[in-house]
Amino acid sequence: MLGAVDHGSPLDAPFHGHGPAGGVTTPGGAAFSPGVGVGGGVGGEGDANAALAELDQGLRSGRLGEQGEAIVRFPRLFSKYPFPILINSALLKLADVFRQSPNFIRLCVLRVVQQSERHLDKVTNVDELARRLFPVLHSNDPVARALTLRVLGALAAIIPDRRRAHHDVRCALDSHDGAEVRAAIFAAGRFAAHSKAFSVNVCSKISEMIRGLATPLDMKVRLVPILQHMHHDAASAAAVRRTCVREMLPGYPDEEFTCVTLHTLTLLAAKTLVDVPDQVT
Repeated sequence: MLGAVDHGSPLDAPFHGHGPAGGVTTPGGAAFSPGVGVGGGVGGEGDANAALAELDQGLRSGRLGEQGEAIVRFPRLFSKYPFPILINSALLKLADVFRQSPNFIRLCVLRVVQQSERHLDKVTNVDELARRLFPVLHSNDPVARALTLRVLGALAAIIPDRRRAHHDVRCALDSHDGAEVRAAIFAAGRFAAHSKAFSVNVCSKISEMIRGLATPLDMKVRLVPILQHMHHDAASAAAVRRTCVREMLPGYPDEEFTCVTLHTLTLLAAKTLVDVPDQVT
């Protein structure tokens, strides 16, 4: 799908291990790939509590490699024991680890959250989970802030209308750090897809950034797909279509930008319906 293009973010593939295809390798040599745990199982034939306790012991290790190996086993744990109480407890533990650890461990936690999306609806302490993540957004390290924005974006389905998250994502769009802006764009797209309030409020900001001369073309290509979610409000949808047709397409003849914009308008028209005839012709 053209609207999902994400070019070359250093946070998307920050290290190059020799694990399974599409995976990464921790400092301890553990392969991390979607749906694959470390070793043949989690906790042998023990119950869910024993398995979680085993991984918790790894999280408490003072060695970076052992922590990473424990973290990458959580997707397997969730698949084997998909119990709300276990998933809720485990993600709260991972949020604590994320807040207190270096960026490599934060990246491992991000991958776990992304791979465990189908289990996120089992989290019961949603507010507490978000509360443990927010402090990292005040870090002086832009990479740490970028990783946090991506985690919040991955959690958007369960925290769609958290005003603090909306505010932080919107502020990050004005960052001078490229990695942080790309992460904010990702998070903005996720929240816009799940929150009517966010999509309506951020519409003018996204349009302004796309029209802005200071915004690089590759950033514009990333921003445009967010507009497909501006269908909750008739005025916003009409403004998006007007801006795209009258300003963006004539002003930016780049092939990739044109394709992404047309695809975004098609998805938007499919939701609003009233613009389908104009989009087809």
